[in-house]
This record gives sequence, structure tokens and C-alpha cells, in this order.
Amino acid sequence: MKNVGVVGCGLMGAGIAEVCARAGLDVVVVESSPAAAEAGHARLEQSLDRAAKKGKIANAAEVLARISVVTERRSWRTVSWWLRRSSRTRPVRSSYSPS
Repeated sequence: MKNVGVVGCGLMGAGIAEVCARAGLDVVVVESSPAAAEAGHARLEQSLDRAAKKGKIANAAEVLARISVVTERRSWRTVSWWLRRSSRTRPVRSSYSPS
């Protein structure tokens, strides 16, 4: 497995994406809107900067470069494994099933 896909970049989705990228995988995160994608990217950047300052990772930019936050579901076709965090909103969950 070389890459993974994550649905959503809230706290849980960002955490999953970060752990995968730290492990050396390329990650595609799909968000529902450009604003949500921007917020998710900023969340990842802040978290990785904190980790670098604490000495947990050597280079935040290197890890962040492995993560793409997009709004197009077509990006799922490029991943070998995908996951989605549990959501209480079933219509949102089912609308992101890759096909």
C-alpha cells in the first residue's frame, strides 16, 4: 500500500491523514467544499508544526507534502486504500462512497 484516502479533514480525519503521512504514505483527503479543504489544510499544517517544534518529526513540510486536500471525489481513483471517519450524518457518509 502506497497511498490512502480519507474522507473529511476535521479533527479525526486530519489526525488519520497525519498519522498515515508520517508513516510515509501519500494521502488524499476529500472535503466537501473549498473552505473546508482550506481549514483542514491549515489544521494539518498547525499540527505538524507543533510536532516538529516538539521534536516528534524532523520536517513538517516534508510530511505535509505527502498530503493532498481536495474537493473532487474523482481523486479516489488514485488511492489503493481508503477510509472514512464515522459521521452522525448518514447522507454525508454515503455520498462519499467511491465508485
